[in-house]
Amino acid sequence: MIVLETNRYATEMLPKTKTVWFDVTADDIMYFLALFILMGNVRKPKMQSYWSTDAMIATPFFGTVARKRFFAILKFLHFEDNAAAGNAANDDRLRKIRPVVEHLRCIFRSVFMPYQYVSVDEGLLLWKGR
Repeated sequence: MIVLETNRYATEMLPKTKTVWFDVTADDIMYFLALFILMGNVRKPKMQSYWSTDAMIATPFFGTVARKRFFAILKFLHFEDNAAAGNAANDDRLRKIRPVVEHLRCIFRSVFMPYQYVSVDEGLLLWKGR
């Protein structure tokens, strides 16, 4: 779904940009998401810093992935067809990512069903009272 919509959006937008593009595959999206998750663990001041070759701030793993390709995917990453989304109600704040949310919700429901007795540990909740 993400691959199809990203390629569709890139095809629509290519005449308006100078970005070099070739269609993404499922593997490309997986690498992209893996790098994005890794960026949450390794903090840098700018996104370009992840591909720096300076010994002081270099992160070797990012050098193995093409920076231009990452930023091209980031530019055209899409989850829903704009033509279909234009007819949808504008009050849905998640309308652009709704297909992904619904897909994940379906998968999560099929993987785990809560037991009869479920408890919430208060130690996990943020509380600033007395």
